[in-house]
Amino acid sequence: MEGVESLRIQRLDGGERHEFIDALAVESAATIVLNGQEIATMACSPSYLRCLGAGYLLSEGMVSGKEMIREITVGEGQIPIRIKLVADVSFTVDPSGGKTQVVSGCGKGTALVCRGIDLPKGVESNIRVSFEQVLLAVRAFHQLSDIYRETGGVHSAALSDGNEPLVFMEDISRHSAVDKVFGACVLGDICTSDKLLLTSGRISSDLVIKAARMGVPIIVSRSAPTTLAVKTACDLGVTLAGFVRGKRMNVYSHAWRVTA
Repeated sequence: MEGVESLRIQRLDGGERHEFIDALAVESAATIVLNGQEIATMACSPSYLRCLGAGYLLSEGMVSGKEMIREITVGEGQIPIRIKLVADVSFTVDPSGGKTQVVSGCGKGTALVCRGIDLPKGVESNIRVSFEQVLLAVRAFHQLSDIYRETGGVHSAALSDGNEPLVFMEDISRHSAVDKVFGACVLGDICTSDKLLLTSGRISSDLVIKAARMGVPIIVSRSAPTTLAVKTACDLGVTLAGFVRGKRMNVYSHAWRVTA
C-alpha cells in the first residue's frame, strides 16, 4: 500500500517480549518552490504532491485560481514541488514571523509574508443538509480510511456533496490532507462552494480560514474545534459541526445549515 512501510519491532506484553512486523505511515518532507523561490517545507505523506502544492497555494490565499498556475512538477530526494505561475507574485521572507499573512513551514519554521493577501470574505451559501445526511457522509468518509486502519498514523480529509465523498485524501498532517483535497478539486475543476469538508482531526482557526478561502460552507469533524475556530467560523459564515459520532453532533456556528 502506498504511504505504508513495514518494520520489524518488539512488543512487550505482560512482561513477555515478542517480535513481529508492524505497518507504519511514511513521513516525508516536501519543499514548495514557487517561481524559483523556496517558500515552505512541510512534513507530509509522499503522495498526491501536485495536489498538495496547488491546494497549499490556493487555501493560503497565495493564488486566486487554477488559471494562475502554469506548471507543477514533483522532484525526488526531498521531494521539491516546483510551481511556476503565469505571473510573478511578490514575496518577502520575514524571519521574525511578521503578522501580515504568515505561512509556517512545518520543517524549517520559515515565515513567508505574502504582500496584498487578506483574510477571506465571508462564505455566502444557502446550502442546507439534513442531520441524517451529515451522519451518512461521515460514515462513508471513515470507511475510506485504509491507511489509518493499517497504521493508525494519518489524518483524513474529504469533500462531500452530502451523499458521498467526491475527493478523499490521507496524510500524516491534517493540514496537508485538507490542502490535498482542495488541490484535487482545483486541478479537477470540482466546485467546492456547495460542499462539505470532512476532516478526522481537530478543527483549528487556520483550517476554517482555508475552507472559507475555498468557499466551503460546512466543516464536519468527529473531533473538537478550538475556541478561535468557532469565532472565526461565526465571523466568516462557516457552519462548524464537531464530535460527529454515532447519532450525535455538536453544531458550533451557523447551525441553520443543518436541518433536523
